[in-house]
Amino acid sequence: MRIAFLVRAYPTVSETFIRDQIEGLRGRGFSVDVYSLYRGSPPPDQSPEASRARYLIGQELPLPAAILRAAGRSAQALMNPGALLRLLPIARRHPRIAAEALHAVRGLSSAGAGGRYDVVHAHYGPTGMLGLALRKAGLLTGPLITTFHGIDLARYPRQHGQDCYRWLFEGAAALTVNSRFAETRALALGAPPHILHRLPVGVDLDSIPFQPPSPPTSGPFRLLSVGRLEEVKGISFGLRAVQALVDRGVDVRYTVVGDGRLKQALRTEAVELGIDSVVHFTGALSLPRVVEEMQQSHLFLMPGVETGDRQAETQGRVLVEAQAVGLPIVASRVGGIPETLGPGAGVLVEPRDVTGLADALDRVLGKTAEWKDIARSGRTHVERVFDQATLLDRLVSIYRGVADPSGVNG
Repeated sequence: MRIAFLVRAYPTVSETFIRDQIEGLRGRGFSVDVYSLYRGSPPPDQSPEASRARYLIGQELPLPAAILRAAGRSAQALMNPGALLRLLPIARRHPRIAAEALHAVRGLSSAGAGGRYDVVHAHYGPTGMLGLALRKAGLLTGPLITTFHGIDLARYPRQHGQDCYRWLFEGAAALTVNSRFAETRALALGAPPHILHRLPVGVDLDSIPFQPPSPPTSGPFRLLSVGRLEEVKGISFGLRAVQALVDRGVDVRYTVVGDGRLKQALRTEAVELGIDSVVHFTGALSLPRVVEEMQQSHLFLMPGVETGDRQAETQGRVLVEAQAVGLPIVASRVGGIPETLGPGAGVLVEPRDVTGLADALDRVLGKTAEWKDIARSGRTHVERVFDQATLLDRLVSIYRGVADPSGVNG
C-alpha cells in the first residue's frame, strides 16, 4: 500500500505522534511519502531518516491576500488554466488554503513528486482542506483521510464559521478524532457519523518502562508537568497551586517541561509568586528525556483549562505517557482529560481551581502507601486503551476500508 502523509510542519517536538505513525507504518512494510508545507524543528532524538520529508513551501508565508497574489504568479506557469479555475471557489472562502495549494504546486513539481496513492492522510483539519485542494489540482490522487487533533475543532471554526469544514466533510473518505470529546465537537460541526472514527494517540509501551515512584525518604516531593507553554495547558494554575503547597509547609519541587509563547511570562510569574527557587523550567525535551523526568518524579500535574477560543485538551498524550510510567495524576476535569485518565489512576479537579488543585496534590502526597496501586491502575488503563501497536492495527484497517482499488499497491 502506498500512503502519502500531508502535514503542516515536519518534524516537530510537540507532534511526535505523527512521526510514530509514519515510522510504525514503514516498519510494517508500507510505502510512506511525507509532504510537509514547512520545515519543523526535529526532536533531539530524531534520526535524519525519520525526519525525511518533501517540503512544499519551506518557510511560513505572510498574510493570505499577499500569499494568494504571490502564489498565483508562481503557479500560473506550472498549472493548466482548468486547475486554477477549480481552485478559485476555494480561494473565495479559504484564501490561505488556496494560496498554500498554489504555492505547493511548485514544490510538488520541482520534486517530481505527487501522483496516485492508495491513501492520502492529512493531519489537522485545515491541512485536510489543503489535501482536497491538491486533489482538485490533480497533484495528489487517492482517498483522503483527515485526523483532527483539537485546536482545529476550536479555533479554526471560531475564525471561519461553523460550516468551515463542509467541503472537507463532503470530500473526505474518512475522519479520525482522538477522544469522545473531540468526536462530539466534530459531529457538532457537521462531520458525517458514518466516516468518523475514534482513534486515540497511543504510546509504544516497550519504550516506556513501568516504574512506580517510591516515597521520598528525604528531600522534597517532586511534581512534574509536561506540555507546550500555552494558555490551554494551565501551567499558571499549577504554579499557584505549588505556591499554596509551599505556604502550607510542604517540601516540594516543581519541574515544567516544554516551550512556547508563555515561557517568559510563566518564569516571571514564578518569581512574583516567590516560588522560583522550587520551580525548574527545562525547555522542550525529547521523549526519552521526558520519560527520565517522569521516572525521577512523584506526581504528574496536568492543570489544563478551556480557553476563550474554546481550546481544550482533547486527549493529552503526555498523560498517557505519565500513566504508562506509573505516576499518580492530578489533572483538570476538562476536555478529553477525564476519559484519558484511567479509573483509580489519579484525581480530577475543576479547571482553574487553585485551591482544589493544591488540596488534591496534598491528598495524594499524603497517601504514599497507595501509590503502587494507583500506578498499576494507570499502566493497566494504558495497556488496554492506548497501546500503539493495537491502534496502528486499527489505522491500517481504516486505510484498507477506503483504499483506492486502482491505486499503486506496495
